[in-house]
Amino acid sequence: MKRLFLILLSFAWLPFISLEVRGCSCYDYDVPVCAAYWNADAVFAGQILDITPVAKTSNNQIPTVMLHFLIEQPFRGVAGDRVDVETSHGTTCDMRVEKGKRYLIYASRDKDSTQLFTG
Repeated sequence: MKRLFLILLSFAWLPFISLEVRGCSCYDYDVPVCAAYWNADAVFAGQILDITPVAKTSNNQIPTVMLHFLIEQPFRGVAGDRVDVETSHGTTCDMRVEKGKRYLIYASRDKDSTQLFTG
């Protein structure tokens, strides 16, 4: 009887299963660290001071947040002690970041706005 109940319960969940599945893959997967360094526009180690949502525009369909960093060690492409980096948020591909934590960031620069982004 218990087995029959579990089978029926399993079939009852079928209408709630999505037919569409979304996922992502890292385009830099299996790239050596030295190659990633030279391919990035900016590389630095820093601590996240704050995380703020970025307002969506017609060009920006993916939800993003701005990460405000205190630069602890600049390696390439950054100057000063603070930098802002945009990243995706609320997707399966976004970086899991927390305020106050330290990260090693490899970022690219948008050619139009010169804003740094990573993800």
